[in-house]
Amino acid sequence: MLRKILIGLAVLVVLFVVVVAMQPSEFQVERTATIAAPPADVFAQVNDLHKWDAWSPWAKLDPTAKISFEGPEAGQGAAMSWAGNDKVGEGKMTMVESKPNDAVRLKVDFVKPFEGTSNSDFAFKPEGEGTAVTWTMSAHHNFIEKAFCLVMNGKKMIGDDLEKGLAQLKAVIEAKAAPAPAGSGLLLRPAFTRMIELRLGGAALAIVAVGLAVASAHRKVLLRADLRNLAASADGICDVA
Repeated sequence: MLRKILIGLAVLVVLFVVVVAMQPSEFQVERTATIAAPPADVFAQVNDLHKWDAWSPWAKLDPTAKISFEGPEAGQGAAMSWAGNDKVGEGKMTMVESKPNDAVRLKVDFVKPFEGTSNSDFAFKPEGEGTAVTWTMSAHHNFIEKAFCLVMNGKKMIGDDLEKGLAQLKAVIEAKAAPAPAGSGLLLRPAFTRMIELRLGGAALAIVAVGLAVASAHRKVLLRADLRNLAASADGICDVA
């Protein structure tokens, strides 16, 4: 009986090895999203590794991970290293190519939980008034990596991460591109605005509001001081009356 069990296990192992061996060595997953912003804005968010923390699907997996940067601030030659928990592991990402508003290519070297190298590529194409961003992960897998990918459904795992990252990239960029709420440029507080409206009239209030919106920071301070003096003078006039 034991012999039959061992033979059965051996057959299963052989079948698994054969199935793994038949898996393609080249691994590639890509996802695309459309972002309501010009290619230059999207490219800038990807081309600067310092900005990845705002949208990368792996950035929040370990808030205590150690991150360091090397090379230029952005573009070709820029690199980022990380070391964290089991979810993020340890590795280094280096930008090997940067074509403004067109493409970004990165080499990703993993150290933990396993050693390996993969490519992370971004392509930016105008689409209407927005940008179509395609994120591609690719690698050459050895037998162990092919077995891991087969057992863990690696393509789906990576595909889900890319979709999450692109969704977060879209949210970050479109939030920056959103127009400011109407009236956000006015710095007058409601009570102070009402006081000026009552004492100086609607036309004067409009002039003051426009002045505050377009003046420099220094002139805003002076204008506020003048308004306070004017309000004080108005109080004095009312008291005399």
